[in-house]
Amino acid sequence: PDRVRMVDCHWANEFRKRRILAQQILVPWHLRRLRIDAFYAAGNVLPLAYHACPTVLKVSTMHHVHTPELIGRARTMYRTAMIGASARGADLVLANSGSTGRDIVKHLHVDPARVEVLHEAIDARFTEAPDAETARGIMRQQFGIPRPYFLFVSVLWKYKQPEELYTAYKAFRGTRRDVPDLVYVGDDELGIGREIAERARQDALSDFVHLTG
Repeated sequence: PDRVRMVDCHWANEFRKRRILAQQILVPWHLRRLRIDAFYAAGNVLPLAYHACPTVLKVSTMHHVHTPELIGRARTMYRTAMIGASARGADLVLANSGSTGRDIVKHLHVDPARVEVLHEAIDARFTEAPDAETARGIMRQQFGIPRPYFLFVSVLWKYKQPEELYTAYKAFRGTRRDVPDLVYVGDDELGIGREIAERARQDALSDFVHLTG
C-alpha cells in the first residue's frame, strides 16, 4: 500500500462530457505534476496533447466502424476521431481480441508492430459453485429461476443487441418445447429491459424471461 497512490479524476463514464474534459485536461495535468514515467489508458482514448512519456492504449470496441447505427451519430463521430487519433499516437496499442487487433490495423491505420492482443481475464469472484444443486438453489431462491437458462451479461446498451436476442429467443421457443429460460444480468440505463419485459408479457413469455438487474 505504501507504493500505491490514488489520484481522483472525478468523473466516470456515466458523465460523458465531464469525463472527456477530465481525460483531455485533468489527466495531462496530473501526468506533468507527478512526473509519470509511463501512462496506460484503459478506456480507448488518450490525452491527445500529452507526449512527455510513453503511452499504452487499450482499445476494447470498434462499434463505430461496424455498427454505428447502434451507438448514434454523435458517439460515432467522437469515437472515430478520438480512438483513431489516440491509437495512431500511442507507443503501444492493446486489443482485447484478435479481431479487434486486425480492425485497429485496418481501420485506424496503425502499424501492426505497435498492436498486441491481450485477452481479458476473469475476476476471482467468478468461481464455480460448490455443486450443481447449490447453484440451482441459489437461482431458485434468490432470483426465482427454477429451470436451466441462457445467460446474457452486460449493461443493456442497444449495441449489445439485447432486443435482437429476445426476438431470436422467441423464435427459438416456437421450434421446440424444451427451451431453457432467458436471463439478462446487467443495469438497464436506457429502459431497454422494461421494453423487453413488456414484449415478454405480451408474448406470454414472462415466466421464461428474467431481468435480474
